[in-house]
Amino acid sequence: MIYDGNNKLHQEQARARIENLIKSGRVFEITEKRPRTLYLHYAIRYLALQLGELPEYCKQYYYKKMANGHLFFAEKQDKITGNCEIVIGINEG
Repeated sequence: MIYDGNNKLHQEQARARIENLIKSGRVFEITEKRPRTLYLHYAIRYLALQLGELPEYCKQYYYKKMANGHLFFAEKQDKITGNCEIVIGINEG
């Protein structure tokens, strides 16, 4: 879930969630969501909804492969199949 630090209810929910994770001894990560990142996620989810696809598929195929393929994919010479495409630099999240 994404919590808004300006919302008092979200602050309480986030504190409760973190305390619960600490008490249970779980491994967790805290990341800051910047507005431009949120807009990208919303756009990808909207696209997925319109296409009837999963958001993860749209993220991998449309955003990472089609729009930014030079950042996430490279060609490699495979000994058996020849040229193949490999995924590079993917940071999930």
